[in-house]
Amino acid sequence: MPDYSQKPDSAFVDSAVAYYEDLWRETHEKWRELDSFYNRDFQVWNNASDSERLRRPNYRPSKPTNIINHAADTQMAFTPTVHRGPVGTSKTRETDADSLEPALASILIDSAMKETDHPWKVAGKYLVHYGYAVFEGPFLEMPKSYVHDRDCNPIRIRVPNPARVLLDPTEREPSFVVKKSMMPAYRVYELSLEKKRTRRSAVEFNLDDYAEDVWQEVEIVECWSDKWHSVKAADQGMIYVERNTLGFVPFTQAFAGFGMSPVDMESSGPASLAQGMLEPIIDAIRLQAQARTAKHQILMDNAFAPLVTTQDPQEIAAQMAQGDVLQGDPNDFRVLPMQQVQQWMFQIDREYEEDMEEGTFNRALSGHREPGVTTVGQQAILSGSARQKFNLPSLQLEYCASIIASRILQLVNTVDRLEGAIGAAGHVLKKAWIKNNYNAKVVFEVLDPVLDLQRRQLGLQEVSMNLKDYETYWEEDAHVTNVSERWKRLDRQAVRTNPQVAAKFAQLAAEEIGIDDMFDPTEGEQAGGGGQAGMTEPALDRILNPGTENEAVRQLRQPLTDQVAKPGRVPPEALTGGP
Repeated sequence: MPDYSQKPDSAFVDSAVAYYEDLWRETHEKWRELDSFYNRDFQVWNNASDSERLRRPNYRPSKPTNIINHAADTQMAFTPTVHRGPVGTSKTRETDADSLEPALASILIDSAMKETDHPWKVAGKYLVHYGYAVFEGPFLEMPKSYVHDRDCNPIRIRVPNPARVLLDPTEREPSFVVKKSMMPAYRVYELSLEKKRTRRSAVEFNLDDYAEDVWQEVEIVECWSDKWHSVKAADQGMIYVERNTLGFVPFTQAFAGFGMSPVDMESSGPASLAQGMLEPIIDAIRLQAQARTAKHQILMDNAFAPLVTTQDPQEIAAQMAQGDVLQGDPNDFRVLPMQQVQQWMFQIDREYEEDMEEGTFNRALSGHREPGVTTVGQQAILSGSARQKFNLPSLQLEYCASIIASRILQLVNTVDRLEGAIGAAGHVLKKAWIKNNYNAKVVFEVLDPVLDLQRRQLGLQEVSMNLKDYETYWEEDAHVTNVSERWKRLDRQAVRTNPQVAAKFAQLAAEEIGIDDMFDPTEGEQAGGGGQAGMTEPALDRILNPGTENEAVRQLRQPLTDQVAKPGRVPPEALTGGP
Protein backbone atom coordinates (compact mmCIF):
# COMPACT_ATOMS: atom_id res chain seq x y z
CA MET A 1 0.00 0.00 0.00
CA PRO A 2 1.52 3.37 -1.00
CA ASP A 3 2.43 5.80 1.75
CA TYR A 4 1.28 9.20 0.52
CA SER A 5 2.70 10.89 3.61
CA GLN A 6 6.26 10.17 2.46
CA LYS A 7 8.13 12.71 0.38
CA PRO A 8 7.61 11.62 -3.25
CA ASP A 9 10.50 10.87 -5.59
CA SER A 10 10.62 10.23 -9.33
CA ALA A 11 10.12 6.46 -9.00
CA PHE A 12 7.08 6.91 -6.76
CA VAL A 13 5.48 9.36 -9.21
CA ASP A 14 6.10 7.01 -12.16
CA SER A 15 4.51 4.07 -10.34
CA ALA A 16 1.48 6.18 -9.36
CA VAL A 17 1.01 7.36 -12.94
CA ALA A 18 1.24 3.78 -14.27
CA TYR A 19 -1.32 2.51 -11.75
CA TYR A 20 -3.91 5.22 -12.29
CA GLU A 21 -3.52 5.25 -16.07
CA ASP A 22 -4.32 1.53 -16.10
CA LEU A 23 -7.30 2.11 -13.79
CA TRP A 24 -8.77 4.81 -16.04
CA ARG A 25 -7.71 3.40 -19.45
CA GLU A 26 -11.11 1.97 -20.42
CA THR A 27 -12.84 5.17 -19.35
CA HIS A 28 -10.48 7.36 -21.37
CA GLU A 29 -10.98 5.23 -24.48
CA LYS A 30 -14.72 5.63 -24.13
CA TRP A 31 -14.36 9.40 -23.73
CA ARG A 32 -12.34 9.58 -26.94
CA GLU A 33 -15.23 7.96 -28.79
CA LEU A 34 -17.68 10.40 -27.20
CA ASP A 35 -15.42 13.27 -28.27
CA SER A 36 -15.58 12.04 -31.88
CA PHE A 37 -19.37 12.40 -31.81
CA TYR A 38 -19.30 15.79 -30.11
CA ASN A 39 -16.67 17.08 -32.54
CA ARG A 40 -18.52 15.47 -35.50
CA ASP A 41 -15.58 13.49 -36.83
CA PHE A 42 -16.89 10.01 -35.97
CA GLN A 43 -16.85 7.13 -38.44
CA VAL A 44 -20.22 7.09 -40.21
CA TRP A 45 -19.69 3.76 -42.01
CA ASN A 46 -18.03 1.90 -39.16
CA ASN A 47 -18.90 -1.56 -40.51
CA ALA A 48 -17.96 -0.89 -44.15
CA SER A 49 -14.71 -1.87 -45.80
CA ASP A 50 -12.05 0.71 -46.55
CA SER A 51 -12.94 0.74 -50.25
CA GLU A 52 -16.64 1.24 -49.45
CA ARG A 53 -15.86 4.12 -47.11
CA LEU A 54 -13.93 5.84 -49.87
CA ARG A 55 -16.89 5.55 -52.27
CA ARG A 56 -19.57 6.62 -49.81
CA PRO A 57 -20.17 10.23 -48.77
CA ASN A 58 -20.32 11.23 -45.12
CA TYR A 59 -22.96 13.40 -43.55
CA ARG A 60 -22.60 14.03 -39.82
CA PRO A 61 -25.59 15.80 -38.25
CA SER A 62 -25.04 18.45 -35.57
CA LYS A 63 -27.40 16.66 -33.20
CA PRO A 64 -24.79 15.25 -30.74
CA THR A 65 -23.03 18.61 -30.42
CA ASN A 66 -26.32 20.42 -29.93
CA ILE A 67 -27.45 17.94 -27.27
CA ILE A 68 -24.41 18.57 -25.07
CA ASN A 69 -24.34 22.33 -25.61
CA HIS A 70 -28.07 22.74 -25.10
CA ALA A 71 -28.07 20.61 -21.97
CA ALA A 72 -25.27 22.64 -20.40
CA ASP A 73 -26.59 26.02 -21.58
CA THR A 74 -30.24 25.69 -20.64
CA GLN A 75 -30.60 22.96 -18.04
CA MET A 76 -27.79 23.96 -15.71
CA ALA A 77 -27.00 27.30 -14.07
CA PHE A 78 -23.54 28.69 -13.32
CA THR A 79 -24.12 31.81 -11.22
CA PRO A 80 -23.54 30.84 -7.58
CA THR A 81 -25.72 31.77 -4.65
CA VAL A 82 -24.14 31.19 -1.24
CA HIS A 83 -26.00 30.26 1.94
CA ARG A 84 -24.33 30.31 5.32
CA GLY A 85 -26.00 29.95 8.69
CA PRO A 86 -24.90 32.16 11.61
CA VAL A 87 -22.29 30.83 14.05
CA GLY A 88 -24.19 31.51 17.26
CA THR A 89 -27.53 33.09 18.08
CA SER A 90 -26.62 36.75 18.60
CA LYS A 91 -27.71 39.48 16.19
CA THR A 92 -24.05 40.21 15.38
CA ARG A 93 -23.46 36.60 14.32
CA GLU A 94 -26.53 36.74 12.11
CA THR A 95 -25.31 39.95 10.50
CA ASP A 96 -21.85 38.43 9.94
CA ALA A 97 -23.37 35.39 8.22
CA ASP A 98 -25.53 37.61 6.00
CA SER A 99 -22.51 39.73 5.05
CA LEU A 100 -20.40 36.66 4.34
CA GLU A 101 -22.85 35.27 1.76
CA PRO A 102 -22.60 37.96 -0.97
CA ALA A 103 -18.86 38.37 -0.31
CA LEU A 104 -18.15 34.68 -0.83
CA ALA A 105 -20.41 34.59 -3.90
CA SER A 106 -18.49 37.54 -5.36
CA ILE A 107 -15.19 35.70 -4.75
CA LEU A 108 -16.51 32.61 -6.56
CA ILE A 109 -17.76 34.68 -9.50
CA ASP A 110 -14.58 36.73 -9.72
CA SER A 111 -12.34 33.65 -9.57
CA ALA A 112 -14.34 32.03 -12.37
CA MET A 113 -14.15 35.12 -14.58
CA LYS A 114 -10.36 35.29 -14.22
CA GLU A 115 -10.07 32.04 -16.18
CA THR A 116 -10.04 31.91 -19.96
CA ASP A 117 -12.91 29.41 -19.87
CA HIS A 118 -15.61 29.63 -17.25
CA PRO A 119 -14.91 26.72 -14.85
CA TRP A 120 -18.50 26.17 -13.69
CA LYS A 121 -19.72 26.11 -17.29
CA VAL A 122 -16.91 23.74 -18.28
CA ALA A 123 -17.71 21.46 -15.34
CA GLY A 124 -21.37 21.35 -16.31
CA LYS A 125 -20.47 20.39 -19.87
CA TYR A 126 -18.08 17.67 -18.69
CA LEU A 127 -20.74 16.26 -16.36
CA VAL A 128 -23.18 16.01 -19.26
CA HIS A 129 -20.67 14.87 -21.89
CA TYR A 130 -18.44 12.50 -19.89
CA GLY A 131 -20.70 11.90 -16.91
CA TYR A 132 -17.80 13.03 -14.75
CA ALA A 133 -15.90 16.19 -13.80
CA VAL A 134 -12.86 17.12 -11.71
CA PHE A 135 -12.56 20.46 -9.92
CA GLU A 136 -9.17 22.00 -9.14
CA GLY A 137 -9.11 24.54 -6.37
CA PRO A 138 -9.14 26.65 -4.55
CA PHE A 139 -5.46 27.50 -4.72
CA LEU A 140 -3.59 30.77 -4.37
CA GLU A 141 -1.87 32.77 -7.08
CA MET A 142 -0.35 35.54 -5.00
CA PRO A 143 1.04 38.55 -6.85
CA LYS A 144 4.68 39.37 -6.12
CA SER A 145 3.60 42.41 -4.09
CA TYR A 146 0.35 41.47 -2.42
CA VAL A 147 -1.60 44.47 -1.15
CA HIS A 148 -4.99 43.79 0.29
CA ASP A 149 -7.88 45.90 -0.89
CA ARG A 150 -11.55 45.46 -1.67
CA ASP A 151 -10.80 43.96 -5.08
CA CYS A 152 -7.76 41.82 -4.35
CA ASN A 153 -8.70 38.18 -4.93
CA PRO A 154 -5.84 35.65 -5.26
CA ILE A 155 -8.21 32.65 -5.25
CA ARG A 156 -8.13 30.49 -8.39
CA ILE A 157 -10.54 27.76 -9.46
CA ARG A 158 -10.09 25.61 -12.57
CA VAL A 159 -11.73 22.60 -14.18
CA PRO A 160 -9.18 20.61 -16.21
CA ASN A 161 -10.12 17.96 -18.71
CA PRO A 162 -10.87 14.93 -16.49
CA ALA A 163 -8.71 12.67 -18.67
CA ARG A 164 -5.66 14.61 -17.46
CA VAL A 165 -6.35 14.10 -13.75
CA LEU A 166 -5.74 10.68 -12.20
CA LEU A 167 -7.11 9.79 -8.79
CA ASP A 168 -9.08 7.26 -6.80
CA PRO A 169 -12.65 7.30 -8.21
CA THR A 170 -14.12 6.28 -4.84
CA GLU A 171 -12.95 9.42 -2.98
CA ARG A 172 -15.04 12.56 -3.20
CA GLU A 173 -12.13 14.56 -1.78
CA PRO A 174 -9.11 12.54 -2.96
CA SER A 175 -6.10 11.97 -0.73
CA PHE A 176 -3.72 11.72 -3.71
CA VAL A 177 -3.93 13.28 -7.19
CA VAL A 178 -1.81 13.11 -10.32
CA LYS A 179 -2.35 15.87 -12.86
CA LYS A 180 -0.77 15.78 -16.32
CA SER A 181 -0.37 18.87 -18.46
CA MET A 182 1.78 20.36 -21.21
CA MET A 183 4.02 23.39 -20.78
CA PRO A 184 6.50 25.14 -23.11
CA ALA A 185 10.10 24.25 -22.35
CA TYR A 186 11.10 27.84 -21.61
CA ARG A 187 8.27 28.13 -19.06
CA VAL A 188 9.41 24.95 -17.30
CA TYR A 189 12.88 26.46 -17.13
CA GLU A 190 11.55 29.69 -15.62
CA LEU A 191 9.49 27.72 -13.11
CA SER A 192 12.56 25.73 -12.03
CA LEU A 193 14.58 28.93 -11.52
CA GLU A 194 11.75 30.50 -9.53
CA LYS A 195 11.55 27.51 -7.22
CA LYS A 196 15.32 27.23 -6.94
CA ARG A 197 15.45 30.75 -5.50
CA THR A 198 13.25 29.68 -2.58
CA ARG A 199 14.38 26.09 -1.96
CA ARG A 200 17.75 24.48 -2.52
CA SER A 201 16.29 21.08 -3.33
CA ALA A 202 14.79 22.37 -6.59
CA VAL A 203 16.48 21.21 -9.79
CA GLU A 204 17.18 23.57 -12.67
CA PHE A 205 15.50 22.39 -15.86
CA ASN A 206 18.01 21.73 -18.64
CA LEU A 207 16.90 24.07 -21.41
CA ASP A 208 19.83 22.99 -23.62
CA ASP A 209 17.84 19.90 -24.62
CA TYR A 210 15.38 22.26 -26.30
CA ALA A 211 17.84 24.78 -27.72
CA GLU A 212 16.45 24.40 -31.23
CA ASP A 213 12.88 25.03 -30.11
CA VAL A 214 12.23 26.51 -26.65
CA TRP A 215 8.52 26.54 -27.46
CA GLN A 216 8.38 22.76 -27.63
CA GLU A 217 5.78 21.32 -25.28
CA VAL A 218 7.02 19.35 -22.27
CA GLU A 219 4.81 16.92 -20.36
CA ILE A 220 4.50 17.95 -16.72
CA VAL A 221 3.34 15.56 -14.00
CA GLU A 222 2.06 17.26 -10.85
CA CYS A 223 1.33 15.29 -7.68
CA TRP A 224 -0.66 16.36 -4.63
CA SER A 225 -1.12 14.74 -1.23
CA ASP A 226 -2.12 16.03 2.17
CA LYS A 227 1.52 16.79 2.97
CA TRP A 228 3.34 17.21 -0.36
CA HIS A 229 3.18 18.93 -3.73
CA SER A 230 5.65 17.94 -6.44
CA VAL A 231 6.28 18.75 -10.09
CA LYS A 232 8.14 16.49 -12.50
CA ALA A 233 9.19 16.98 -16.11
CA ALA A 234 8.47 13.67 -17.80
CA ASP A 235 11.78 13.63 -19.70
CA GLN A 236 14.11 15.09 -17.00
CA GLY A 237 12.80 13.97 -13.64
CA MET A 238 11.72 15.91 -10.54
CA ILE A 239 11.81 19.68 -10.72
CA TYR A 240 10.83 20.37 -7.11
CA VAL A 241 9.05 18.96 -4.08
CA GLU A 242 7.45 21.28 -1.52
CA ARG A 243 5.15 21.09 1.46
CA ASN A 244 1.43 21.35 0.84
CA THR A 245 0.58 24.42 2.91
CA LEU A 246 -3.04 24.66 1.84
CA GLY A 247 -4.31 22.22 4.45
CA PHE A 248 -6.11 20.07 1.88
CA VAL A 249 -5.66 18.43 -1.52
CA PRO A 250 -7.12 21.05 -3.91
CA PHE A 251 -9.21 18.65 -5.98
CA THR A 252 -12.68 17.17 -5.84
CA GLN A 253 -14.62 14.99 -8.28
CA ALA A 254 -18.20 14.14 -9.17
CA PHE A 255 -20.09 11.62 -11.31
CA ALA A 256 -23.23 12.82 -13.10
CA GLY A 257 -25.28 9.79 -12.11
CA PHE A 258 -26.12 8.59 -15.63
CA GLY A 259 -24.27 5.29 -15.07
CA MET A 260 -24.23 2.56 -12.44
CA SER A 261 -21.92 -0.15 -11.14
CA PRO A 262 -22.24 -3.45 -13.03
CA VAL A 263 -22.88 -6.82 -11.51
CA ASP A 264 -19.49 -8.07 -12.65
CA MET A 265 -16.89 -6.99 -10.08
CA GLU A 266 -14.07 -7.38 -12.60
CA SER A 267 -15.51 -4.54 -14.68
CA SER A 268 -16.54 -2.28 -11.81
CA GLY A 269 -14.07 0.46 -12.62
CA PRO A 270 -14.93 4.12 -13.24
CA ALA A 271 -16.00 3.42 -16.83
CA SER A 272 -19.38 2.12 -15.71
CA LEU A 273 -20.03 5.18 -13.54
CA ALA A 274 -18.65 7.84 -15.89
CA GLN A 275 -21.36 7.51 -18.51
CA GLY A 276 -22.08 10.53 -20.69
CA MET A 277 -25.43 11.56 -22.12
CA LEU A 278 -24.48 10.54 -25.66
CA GLU A 279 -23.44 7.02 -24.70
CA PRO A 280 -26.91 5.36 -24.85
CA ILE A 281 -27.70 6.93 -28.23
CA ILE A 282 -24.44 6.36 -30.13
CA ASP A 283 -26.07 3.78 -32.40
CA ALA A 284 -29.02 6.08 -33.10
CA ILE A 285 -26.67 8.95 -33.99
CA ARG A 286 -24.67 6.80 -36.39
CA LEU A 287 -27.79 5.28 -37.99
CA GLN A 288 -29.28 8.73 -38.48
CA ALA A 289 -26.05 9.90 -40.06
CA GLN A 290 -26.11 6.93 -42.45
CA ALA A 291 -29.79 7.47 -43.32
CA ARG A 292 -29.35 11.19 -43.95
CA THR A 293 -26.22 10.53 -45.99
CA ALA A 294 -28.14 8.08 -48.17
CA LYS A 295 -31.12 10.42 -48.50
CA HIS A 296 -28.86 13.32 -49.40
CA GLN A 297 -27.13 11.19 -52.04
CA ILE A 298 -30.49 10.35 -53.62
CA LEU A 299 -31.42 14.02 -53.73
CA MET A 300 -28.09 14.90 -55.35
CA ASP A 301 -28.40 12.09 -57.88
CA ASN A 302 -31.83 13.35 -58.92
CA ALA A 303 -30.81 16.99 -58.99
CA PHE A 304 -27.73 16.32 -61.08
CA ALA A 305 -28.78 13.20 -62.93
CA PRO A 306 -26.63 12.25 -65.97
CA LEU A 307 -27.92 12.61 -69.54
CA VAL A 308 -28.47 9.70 -71.90
CA THR A 309 -27.93 10.43 -75.60
CA THR A 310 -27.40 8.63 -78.89
CA GLN A 311 -24.88 11.27 -80.00
CA ASP A 312 -21.19 11.41 -79.24
CA PRO A 313 -21.04 11.77 -75.43
CA GLN A 314 -17.64 13.45 -75.48
CA GLU A 315 -18.87 16.12 -77.84
CA ILE A 316 -22.00 16.67 -75.76
CA ALA A 317 -19.93 16.88 -72.57
CA ALA A 318 -17.62 19.44 -74.20
CA GLN A 319 -20.61 21.58 -75.24
CA MET A 320 -22.10 21.44 -71.76
CA ALA A 321 -18.76 22.35 -70.16
CA GLN A 322 -18.60 25.48 -72.37
CA GLY A 323 -22.18 26.39 -71.69
CA ASP A 324 -23.12 26.08 -75.35
CA VAL A 325 -26.61 25.27 -76.56
CA LEU A 326 -26.88 21.61 -77.38
CA GLN A 327 -27.68 20.85 -81.00
CA GLY A 328 -29.74 17.96 -82.16
CA ASP A 329 -33.09 16.28 -81.79
CA PRO A 330 -34.48 16.76 -78.22
CA ASN A 331 -35.62 13.16 -78.36
CA ASP A 332 -31.95 12.18 -78.46
CA PHE A 333 -31.53 13.47 -74.90
CA ARG A 334 -33.11 12.19 -71.75
CA VAL A 335 -32.31 12.20 -68.04
CA LEU A 336 -31.34 8.88 -66.57
CA PRO A 337 -34.12 7.92 -64.15
CA MET A 338 -32.90 7.69 -60.56
CA GLN A 339 -34.34 6.33 -57.35
CA GLN A 340 -36.84 8.67 -55.72
CA VAL A 341 -36.87 9.70 -52.05
CA GLN A 342 -39.57 7.64 -50.41
CA GLN A 343 -41.80 8.71 -47.53
CA TRP A 344 -40.51 5.92 -45.33
CA MET A 345 -37.06 7.54 -45.42
CA PHE A 346 -38.45 10.55 -43.58
CA GLN A 347 -40.31 8.29 -41.15
CA ILE A 348 -37.20 6.32 -40.19
CA ASP A 349 -35.31 9.56 -39.64
CA ARG A 350 -38.03 10.63 -37.21
CA GLU A 351 -37.74 7.29 -35.41
CA TYR A 352 -34.03 7.88 -34.85
CA GLU A 353 -34.84 11.40 -33.61
CA GLU A 354 -37.38 10.04 -31.11
CA ASP A 355 -34.88 7.46 -29.92
CA MET A 356 -32.35 10.19 -29.21
CA GLU A 357 -34.93 12.32 -27.42
CA GLU A 358 -35.90 9.44 -25.15
CA GLY A 359 -32.23 8.88 -24.31
CA THR A 360 -31.48 12.54 -23.60
CA PHE A 361 -34.26 15.09 -23.18
CA ASN A 362 -37.48 15.83 -25.01
CA ARG A 363 -38.56 18.75 -27.13
CA ALA A 364 -40.21 20.52 -24.20
CA LEU A 365 -36.78 21.42 -22.82
CA SER A 366 -35.78 22.77 -26.21
CA GLY A 367 -38.58 25.31 -26.15
CA HIS A 368 -40.85 23.39 -28.54
CA ARG A 369 -44.55 23.05 -27.76
CA GLU A 370 -45.66 19.45 -27.59
CA PRO A 371 -48.84 18.38 -29.44
CA GLY A 372 -51.93 18.82 -27.29
CA VAL A 373 -50.26 21.33 -24.96
CA THR A 374 -52.32 24.51 -25.03
CA THR A 375 -51.44 26.42 -21.85
CA VAL A 376 -48.31 27.81 -20.27
CA GLY A 377 -48.99 25.80 -17.14
CA GLN A 378 -49.10 22.54 -19.07
CA GLN A 379 -45.83 23.39 -20.80
CA ALA A 380 -44.26 24.25 -17.44
CA ILE A 381 -45.33 20.90 -16.00
CA LEU A 382 -43.79 19.05 -18.95
CA SER A 383 -40.58 21.06 -18.72
CA GLY A 384 -40.34 20.49 -14.97
CA SER A 385 -40.81 16.75 -15.40
CA ALA A 386 -38.24 16.50 -18.20
CA ARG A 387 -35.73 18.54 -16.23
CA GLN A 388 -35.59 15.89 -13.50
CA LYS A 389 -32.90 14.14 -15.55
CA PHE A 390 -30.52 17.00 -14.79
CA ASN A 391 -31.21 17.23 -11.06
CA LEU A 392 -28.35 14.97 -10.03
CA PRO A 393 -25.67 16.58 -12.26
CA SER A 394 -26.77 19.96 -10.92
CA LEU A 395 -26.61 18.72 -7.34
CA GLN A 396 -23.14 17.30 -7.95
CA LEU A 397 -21.99 20.65 -9.32
CA GLU A 398 -23.42 22.44 -6.29
CA TYR A 399 -21.83 20.01 -3.84
CA CYS A 400 -18.37 20.37 -5.35
CA ALA A 401 -18.76 24.14 -5.44
CA SER A 402 -19.77 24.03 -1.77
CA ILE A 403 -16.58 22.13 -0.94
CA ILE A 404 -14.55 24.76 -2.79
CA ALA A 405 -16.39 27.59 -1.03
CA SER A 406 -15.72 25.99 2.35
CA ARG A 407 -12.03 25.68 1.48
CA ILE A 408 -11.94 29.38 0.57
CA LEU A 409 -13.18 30.16 4.07
CA GLN A 410 -10.46 27.90 5.44
CA LEU A 411 -7.75 29.72 3.46
CA VAL A 412 -8.92 33.15 4.60
CA ASN A 413 -8.99 31.89 8.17
CA THR A 414 -5.57 30.16 8.18
CA VAL A 415 -3.25 31.74 5.58
CA ASP A 416 -1.41 34.68 7.12
CA ARG A 417 -0.50 36.18 3.74
CA LEU A 418 -4.19 36.92 3.08
CA GLU A 419 -4.22 39.30 6.06
CA GLY A 420 -7.58 37.98 7.19
CA ALA A 421 -9.56 39.26 4.21
CA ILE A 422 -9.92 39.07 0.45
CA GLY A 423 -12.14 41.08 -1.82
CA ALA A 424 -13.95 41.12 -5.15
CA ALA A 425 -16.50 43.39 -6.81
CA GLY A 426 -16.52 45.76 -3.84
CA HIS A 427 -17.25 42.99 -1.32
CA VAL A 428 -14.78 41.97 1.38
CA LEU A 429 -14.67 38.49 2.90
CA LYS A 430 -13.36 38.92 6.46
CA LYS A 431 -11.79 36.37 8.75
CA ALA A 432 -13.78 37.78 11.67
CA TRP A 433 -16.98 36.49 10.08
CA ILE A 434 -15.79 32.89 9.72
CA LYS A 435 -15.40 31.93 13.41
CA ASN A 436 -13.52 28.72 12.49
CA ASN A 437 -16.68 27.43 10.84
CA TYR A 438 -16.18 26.54 7.16
CA ASN A 439 -19.70 25.41 6.34
CA ALA A 440 -21.07 27.02 3.20
CA LYS A 441 -23.67 25.90 0.70
CA VAL A 442 -23.51 26.95 -2.95
CA VAL A 443 -26.59 26.76 -5.16
CA PHE A 444 -26.77 27.03 -8.96
CA GLU A 445 -30.48 27.35 -9.58
CA VAL A 446 -32.17 27.15 -12.97
CA LEU A 447 -35.15 29.47 -12.70
CA ASP A 448 -38.14 28.72 -14.88
CA PRO A 449 -39.98 32.07 -15.12
CA VAL A 450 -43.41 30.49 -14.80
CA LEU A 451 -42.55 28.16 -11.95
CA ASP A 452 -40.57 30.90 -10.18
CA LEU A 453 -43.56 33.24 -10.33
CA GLN A 454 -45.83 30.52 -8.98
CA ARG A 455 -43.41 29.82 -6.14
CA ARG A 456 -43.18 33.50 -5.21
CA GLN A 457 -46.96 33.88 -5.21
CA LEU A 458 -47.40 30.81 -3.02
CA GLY A 459 -44.72 32.12 -0.66
CA LEU A 460 -46.48 35.47 -0.30
CA GLN A 461 -49.75 33.68 0.42
CA GLU A 462 -48.05 31.68 3.16
CA VAL A 463 -46.62 34.91 4.62
CA SER A 464 -50.04 36.56 4.63
CA MET A 465 -51.51 33.51 6.40
CA ASN A 466 -48.68 33.58 9.00
CA LEU A 467 -47.45 30.20 7.79
CA LYS A 468 -44.06 31.63 6.79
CA ASP A 469 -41.98 34.58 7.95
CA TYR A 470 -40.48 37.18 5.62
CA GLU A 471 -36.92 35.99 6.11
CA THR A 472 -37.79 32.45 5.06
CA TYR A 473 -39.66 33.83 2.05
CA TRP A 474 -36.69 35.94 1.02
CA GLU A 475 -34.22 33.06 1.34
CA GLU A 476 -36.28 30.22 -0.13
CA ASP A 477 -38.62 31.91 -2.60
CA ALA A 478 -37.06 35.26 -3.55
CA HIS A 479 -33.42 34.04 -3.42
CA VAL A 480 -32.22 36.90 -1.21
CA THR A 481 -28.83 36.15 0.36
CA ASN A 482 -28.10 39.11 2.66
CA VAL A 483 -31.28 39.20 4.75
CA SER A 484 -29.83 41.64 7.29
CA GLU A 485 -29.05 44.14 4.54
CA ARG A 486 -32.58 43.75 3.18
CA TRP A 487 -34.01 44.60 6.62
CA LYS A 488 -31.75 47.64 6.84
CA ARG A 489 -32.89 48.89 3.45
CA LEU A 490 -36.55 48.40 4.35
CA ASP A 491 -36.01 50.27 7.61
CA ARG A 492 -34.33 53.13 5.76
CA GLN A 493 -37.16 53.18 3.24
CA ALA A 494 -39.73 53.37 6.06
CA VAL A 495 -37.86 56.32 7.54
CA ARG A 496 -37.49 58.12 4.21
CA THR A 497 -41.17 57.73 3.35
CA ASN A 498 -42.30 59.02 6.78
CA PRO A 499 -44.02 62.41 6.20
CA GLN A 500 -42.10 64.03 9.03
CA VAL A 501 -38.75 62.89 7.71
CA ALA A 502 -39.70 63.76 4.13
CA ALA A 503 -40.50 67.32 5.23
CA LYS A 504 -37.13 67.66 6.91
CA PHE A 505 -35.31 66.32 3.84
CA ALA A 506 -37.21 68.82 1.68
CA GLN A 507 -36.20 71.66 3.97
CA LEU A 508 -32.52 70.63 3.87
CA ALA A 509 -32.65 70.33 0.08
CA ALA A 510 -34.21 73.78 -0.18
CA GLU A 511 -31.42 75.23 1.94
CA GLU A 512 -28.78 73.47 -0.14
CA ILE A 513 -29.97 74.92 -3.47
CA GLY A 514 -30.78 78.34 -1.99
CA ILE A 515 -34.58 78.44 -2.21
CA ASP A 516 -35.38 78.06 1.49
CA ASP A 517 -37.11 81.45 1.45
CA MET A 518 -39.62 79.93 -0.99
CA PHE A 519 -40.11 76.84 1.15
CA ASP A 520 -42.92 76.61 3.69
CA PRO A 521 -42.35 73.72 6.13
CA THR A 522 -45.92 73.98 7.36
CA GLU A 523 -47.08 72.45 4.08
CA GLY A 524 -45.49 69.23 5.17
CA GLU A 525 -47.41 69.37 8.40
CA GLN A 526 -50.67 69.86 6.55
CA ALA A 527 -49.93 67.07 4.10
CA GLY A 528 -48.45 64.71 6.61
CA GLY A 529 -50.93 65.14 9.33
CA GLY A 530 -48.83 66.92 11.90
CA GLY A 531 -45.43 67.00 10.23
CA GLN A 532 -42.67 66.86 12.81
CA ALA A 533 -44.87 66.96 15.87
CA GLY A 534 -43.59 64.71 18.61
CA MET A 535 -40.12 64.27 17.02
CA THR A 536 -37.21 66.15 18.60
CA GLU A 537 -34.29 67.44 16.61
CA PRO A 538 -31.74 65.04 18.21
CA ALA A 539 -34.00 62.07 17.49
CA LEU A 540 -34.38 63.15 13.89
CA ASP A 541 -30.61 63.54 13.63
CA ARG A 542 -30.10 59.97 14.75
CA ILE A 543 -32.51 58.75 12.08
CA LEU A 544 -31.02 60.80 9.28
CA ASN A 545 -27.41 60.23 10.33
CA PRO A 546 -27.04 57.01 12.34
CA GLY A 547 -23.25 57.19 12.35
CA THR A 548 -20.82 60.03 12.20
CA GLU A 549 -22.62 63.13 10.98
CA ASN A 550 -21.73 64.15 7.48
CA GLU A 551 -19.82 67.46 7.57
CA ALA A 552 -21.68 68.87 4.61
CA VAL A 553 -25.03 68.12 6.20
CA ARG A 554 -23.87 69.60 9.49
CA GLN A 555 -22.90 72.81 7.78
CA LEU A 556 -26.23 72.96 6.02
CA ARG A 557 -27.92 72.82 9.40
CA GLN A 558 -26.06 75.83 10.78
CA PRO A 559 -28.27 78.85 11.46
CA LEU A 560 -28.08 81.36 8.68
CA THR A 561 -26.39 84.65 9.64
CA ASP A 562 -24.90 87.55 7.77
CA GLN A 563 -21.52 85.80 7.96
CA VAL A 564 -22.77 82.50 6.59
CA ALA A 565 -23.60 82.47 2.92
CA LYS A 566 -26.47 80.43 1.61
CA PRO A 567 -25.02 77.69 -0.66
CA GLY A 568 -26.01 77.91 -4.26
CA ARG A 569 -27.62 81.32 -3.86
CA VAL A 570 -27.19 83.50 -6.96
CA PRO A 571 -26.83 87.25 -6.21
CA PRO A 572 -29.63 89.36 -7.68
CA GLU A 573 -27.12 91.50 -9.60
CA ALA A 574 -25.95 88.45 -11.45
CA LEU A 575 -29.46 87.98 -12.79
CA THR A 576 -30.01 91.64 -13.75
CA GLY A 577 -26.56 92.32 -15.07
CA GLY A 578 -25.96 95.37 -12.82
CA PRO A 579 -25.64 96.51 -9.18
